Amino acid sequence: IASIAFGECVPVVDGNVCRVLSRLTGIANHIKAPALKDDVELGWRLAGQIVSAGDGRRAGDVNQALMELGATYCAPSGT
Repeated sequence: IASIAFGECVPVVDGNVCRVLSRLTGIANHIKAPALKDDVELGWRLAGQIVSAGDGRRAGDVNQALMELGATYCAPSGT
């Protein structure tokens, strides 16, 4: 909400974003895999790096895009 409503450069990490991050980095085939499940900070760090890339002024747009990408193209089953 902070990035979308107030323009704050902060990441969003939900199930959809975790699916995108796991596929982008190849660290897990499923979001419940130990790489993302056991290291909660890893997801926040990765999402933060993506959101703050460039000048970080479009964090809300980037967050929305990551959530939509995860919901649309990354199935929860790992495909």
